[in-house]
Amino acid sequence: MSWDAKARRVRNVQQQLDAKLAAYSQFASEAAAVKSPLSSSPSIALDMSGGNATAASNQAALESEIQSLLKQYADAQAEQATLLNDPTFPPTPTQLHAVQRHRELLMEIEREFFQTRTQFQHAISRQQLLGNVREDIHAYRTQYTSETQAYLDERERLERSQRVMDETLE
Repeated sequence: MSWDAKARRVRNVQQQLDAKLAAYSQFASEAAAVKSPLSSSPSIALDMSGGNATAASNQAALESEIQSLLKQYADAQAEQATLLNDPTFPPTPTQLHAVQRHRELLMEIEREFFQTRTQFQHAISRQQLLGNVREDIHAYRTQYTSETQAYLDERERLERSQRVMDETLE
């Protein structure tokens, strides 16, 4: 395969990778920017009953596609770099620069992907923790609401009796 064909393949895989990374980054930022109904701070909308399985499968599918494209990109770059080792056709400075630039892009893309994935996983973990705390608070309130209300009602009756006695004595 010629240099031009391998260069086109590298650019094609890079474009696919850029599109998938943009979609993944948008997916992660949209999920992280959803506001929780109980707080004003942004959080991930996560259904604790497991109803959000399609979003999780979409995330996993997108991550596996990106990892596959990263491998294809690295392989395509390696194939392109092997052409530079041909003694019959010494590489031009443009070719050397292109190979070096693609290596740098690969490192940047991998770093960005792993950073986005880590931030997304931390946001999911945080939301799950907050969801568990909210469920505990709700359960506590549900359990003790009737008891607390009974105490408040009794206190109100005592205060009314106290007022009636005060008015009678005056």
